[in-house]
Amino acid sequence: MVTGGEFELINRLREVLGPPPDGVYRSIGDDAAVLVPPVNKLLFSCDMLVEGVHFRLDFSTPFELGWKALAVNVSDMAAMAGTPRYALVALGVSAADRPFSFYEEIYRGLAGAARRYGVAVVGGDTVRTRGPLVIDVAIMGEADRPIMRCGGRPGDLIAVTGSLGASTAGLEWFLRHRRRLGSPPVERAVLAHQMPEARVREARAAAATGGVTSMIDISDGLAGDLGHLCEQSGAGAVLDAGAIPLDEDAVELARQLGANPMEWALHGGEDYELLMTVAADRAPAVGEAVATCGTSFHLIGRMTAGETGITLRFADRTVPITRGGYTHF
Repeated sequence: MVTGGEFELINRLREVLGPPPDGVYRSIGDDAAVLVPPVNKLLFSCDMLVEGVHFRLDFSTPFELGWKALAVNVSDMAAMAGTPRYALVALGVSAADRPFSFYEEIYRGLAGAARRYGVAVVGGDTVRTRGPLVIDVAIMGEADRPIMRCGGRPGDLIAVTGSLGASTAGLEWFLRHRRRLGSPPVERAVLAHQMPEARVREARAAAATGGVTSMIDISDGLAGDLGHLCEQSGAGAVLDAGAIPLDEDAVELARQLGANPMEWALHGGEDYELLMTVAADRAPAVGEAVATCGTSFHLIGRMTAGETGITLRFADRTVPITRGGYTHF
């Protein structure tokens, strides 16, 4: 169990976070935070990370764990073209004998991600658990016109930001070699898994063009998350295998590990890139908007009428692909 009392831990974690920003009337220290409400639509989401399920402490540092816990929630805001504003953090302190400094380092990671994305951590809870360490982040954001998963239409083009497969490559390297240091491709891939970037600016820029019809962040793999868009939009999809942007480091690590980087892109997950459908006549404008953020933009397929299945088109054949992706149960 953590050495010291709960309230001392809370006070030390509050010091790590620093003073609240404008818009927060009352932060940590009361029964509830008091916020000045925005004028746009409110967005709420939460994601829980459980030791042994979502992370391993022989792989993740406490700082990286804190960063990722917040960043994956911010990515949910980005997926709806929202701006993240406030977060609550619930910490299930495990029975392992860990000092205050361990939890302070988690909160330094949280605070780093919070500064990166303009989020105020305004409260939360701490509780002892006899099980593993648990971090549960609830986030609130706002959006003028949120982009849903359900707006894709037959004929829309399918697009993705950045590149795919690096996160799974970093994880697979560690699982195979039980170490995270190595060549630059190894270290970049490990960092992609441990400290993902949420595409908030890119999402807002793309949405501002009026050309995005549906959107999701890639947390469960390209196939799985495109499956969500297809299912909720009532459409199918055809992907061009040659257009899917495989991460260069993922390709190199796949070569070394004897793996298939396309499988990592389709079914690995945790890339946290944006996957969207765009009106065909607005695709150039959407791509230009994303490019202004310094991020690449790739057209990788088209939505189709009929069944909600996904097919992958190669130069010489077309094959159906399973949605796959990560599931919790």
